[in-house]
Amino acid sequence: MISAVSRAYLRANVQAVPNSLKPAVLGTAQGKKVVVAPCTDKSLPVGNTRATMGLQTIHQVRLAHSDLEVPDFTPYRRENVKNANRRNDSAEQRKAFSYMLVGATAVGSAYAAKGLVNTFVSSMSASADVLAMAKIEIKLGDIPEGKSVTFKWRGKPLFIRHRTGAEIATERNVAVATLRDPQSDDQRVTKPEWLVVIGVCTHLGCVPIANAGDFGGYYCPCHGSHYDASGRIRKGPAPLNLEVPAHTFPDEGTLVHKSAVNIHCVLLKKIGNMAPRRKLNKNILLMDKQIIDFVKEHQFVYDRSHENFNNNIYKEDKWKQLADSLDEPVELIKKRWKTLKDRYFRLMKNGGVENYKYCHDLNFLGPYEPRRRSIIRCKKEENYEDNSQMDESLDSSHSPVDAVDNDMFENNYTLSITSLATDDAKPTKLENHSIVCEEVDEIALEDVLQMQPKKRYADTYAESKPTKLENESVCSNLYEHLLQSQQNFAQLFAEFPYIAFDRQYLVYIVTTMSTAFLTAIAVILCILFRILNVNSQPLKPSVWCLDQQFLDTLYKIAPVLKEPYVPTRLWGFSGHMQTVLHSIIGRVKCPWPLGERVYLSLEDGSTLTYDLYQPIKEFEDDITLAICPGIGNSSESVYIRTFVHYAQCHGYRCAVLNHIGALGSVQVTATRIFTYGHTEDFADMINNLHRKYPGTSIITVGFSLGGNLITKYLGEVQTKKPESIIGGISICQGYNAVEGTKCLLNWQNFRRLYLYIMTENMKSIILKHRQVLLSDESIQRHNLNEREIIAAATLPELDEAYTRRVHNFSTTQELYRWSSSENYFDNIDKPIIFINAKDDPLIPEFLLEPVKNFVVSHQQACYIEVAHGGHLGFYEGGFIYPNPVTWLDRTLIAMIGALFIVHTTPNKHKSGVPAQC
Repeated sequence: MISAVSRAYLRANVQAVPNSLKPAVLGTAQGKKVVVAPCTDKSLPVGNTRATMGLQTIHQVRLAHSDLEVPDFTPYRRENVKNANRRNDSAEQRKAFSYMLVGATAVGSAYAAKGLVNTFVSSMSASADVLAMAKIEIKLGDIPEGKSVTFKWRGKPLFIRHRTGAEIATERNVAVATLRDPQSDDQRVTKPEWLVVIGVCTHLGCVPIANAGDFGGYYCPCHGSHYDASGRIRKGPAPLNLEVPAHTFPDEGTLVHKSAVNIHCVLLKKIGNMAPRRKLNKNILLMDKQIIDFVKEHQFVYDRSHENFNNNIYKEDKWKQLADSLDEPVELIKKRWKTLKDRYFRLMKNGGVENYKYCHDLNFLGPYEPRRRSIIRCKKEENYEDNSQMDESLDSSHSPVDAVDNDMFENNYTLSITSLATDDAKPTKLENHSIVCEEVDEIALEDVLQMQPKKRYADTYAESKPTKLENESVCSNLYEHLLQSQQNFAQLFAEFPYIAFDRQYLVYIVTTMSTAFLTAIAVILCILFRILNVNSQPLKPSVWCLDQQFLDTLYKIAPVLKEPYVPTRLWGFSGHMQTVLHSIIGRVKCPWPLGERVYLSLEDGSTLTYDLYQPIKEFEDDITLAICPGIGNSSESVYIRTFVHYAQCHGYRCAVLNHIGALGSVQVTATRIFTYGHTEDFADMINNLHRKYPGTSIITVGFSLGGNLITKYLGEVQTKKPESIIGGISICQGYNAVEGTKCLLNWQNFRRLYLYIMTENMKSIILKHRQVLLSDESIQRHNLNEREIIAAATLPELDEAYTRRVHNFSTTQELYRWSSSENYFDNIDKPIIFINAKDDPLIPEFLLEPVKNFVVSHQQACYIEVAHGGHLGFYEGGFIYPNPVTWLDRTLIAMIGALFIVHTTPNKHKSGVPAQC
């Protein structure tokens, strides 16, 4: 059997061997096929290859034509794909696509994770209906008389009306018998001047309009229900008055709504300090008898199958009749009946119902025992005097009921009730509360306090050990028992879906987390690892230098060049993070060195300033560092202050140039600010330093734009430079403004975003001094258009509208060529060191080729390339929090010492021991 390659490239002289069942029909070849070029794997068959035929072999033989000419589609291809060897362009495009894909995936994953995390976190907190039941406190002093103000309470609008004296008199004079829902004004208000109602129409749940309607109260525009200033229905289809929620007035100007949720299940009063409970008086016993007799006569109160059970109007009417006969509020009567009914059902389940004084009176409720169960948990605070176990379980049926003030019971306590699962059916929407708060009267409280200790759970969990009340809850016991019995968490949550949250619940959530959520987390982590380059390793700096003696001196004075640069572990390997953090925070624990500001008046009317800092500790050698900051920076920039302080500690005098316009405290006095290649300002500072300190040795240090300026200054022939300049150091400059600007206009490596930030920074400087820079005289002299300057979205647009016109350049390209420092390399006659980071997001790698070519062809020139560091970042050390002194600061101090040694003899070099600062 021949290979697939052989079958694909059979030559014309193949012989077919027929089988015995079917003769072979051979085609005649018109000519011998000549192989023009071998295939990619160079495995064309040679010699007389034969095709063996069997019973199932097809007799047809296909011949491969390898002599066909392939058309040349080069003229139709794009310029960036014609040459396959252009690795830089293709790499940039692949990197841009990778970042775009990673960014889009990060946004989508973050959006998906947001919903999942929100759902997960929400499951730990109380439900929305519980939070809506929390109490609110309202300051009444801000509500003017005669106005109605709306608040949100329990998810509903709450109307608070400050009634006038005329409204109070009018509502009190209304004949109660003529009302559809009879209620006097005194029954609806606690204080006559304040009306508090829930702003929901009792017809179909609409929200009425305040100070409207035929009766001056509220008007529902949906179906025309009119309410008076007491919230009573006077006209329209609404059957009932507006609901009055429970509220109190703790002081003259404060309103508090009650029934607040007690999330932590703690009694509001200390049980150990309770006052003795007085016995129920005869009036209460008589009222209980009348309530029970009333319920016996009206089966619709407790029988869900009764035809009037859902007829709320009919039920309210009957309850009002009973309340009127007892001369008590309707809410209090309902509350009292619920208390009697709940206690009866609890005693039926837990035993001891025969000792209940109303046992025989309430035995008609036996067939109507509710199916829902709940646990009342009374948690004692740490400072309780009684250390007995107070965490008892009671079963009861309950529904959320508003707390009502009444004088019938002396002590009322608030308990929180945690609902558990139903026995079989799902709970109704009304009952679906994870935590329900209600007022508990003395009878219910007595059940809690006098209950004998017993097992807290169902028989399934009867063997769980008791738990200390101060440290654990009922739910913790359930979890602990399930863990000891090696049962699954799912069993617990299947039986108790509303169980409270604790640490084990978190374990359960994590172990049962959905695949989508775990996938989203994995994707986000992968994206972070990709962006932060966490898998990168520390590398030694790469050094280019022709002069071996110069290089040896650098290695001797600066051993940091032989050591790997170790960025901050979590984010330091990302050039973007280094750059962003440098622009936001600069340096950590930045000092503020003390110096003096020197003012210079220039020939064109500009005011130039630089800050002069003296060394903290004096050394034998007198060295001054002439520092030129980056674009829009000054001596007040954080990274400049940190380096200056570090240099002062090593005995160096520092002079920092303040770019014209960069300082808000220094007024611009001419119609120009700094530019990318204007070295006259830096030269004036150098000349002033030379006059002040004629015996000092000056070393120029430039950061970013400042690196371009000091390189251009050292290479300019027409500029007369003092002999005291012994060298220069340039950090993170781009060398070629023409090509660099083109790169910044593209979105590769997010350079367009950085360009936008730099443009806005330059525009802010111009607009900050617009009174001078954009005065009428300046606009006329330089033919400026303020609207074009403000509307500029990129630096080339801003330079076209402002910079080139002010400095008399015909085009921006001419300005950029004049500003590019690489055009002045050949004229540099001083020792110079260049430092750049390979992952600098502002400077692509191909812009670094000119400086590499320069240093390998000139003496006393060196180029240091660091794999990481970003643009002027170079943070090092730590996992998240970097060291206060960066790798760049340490290296610059060493480079300064090396340049001084190159200039002088080794016996005169400065001591390397810094001052203790």
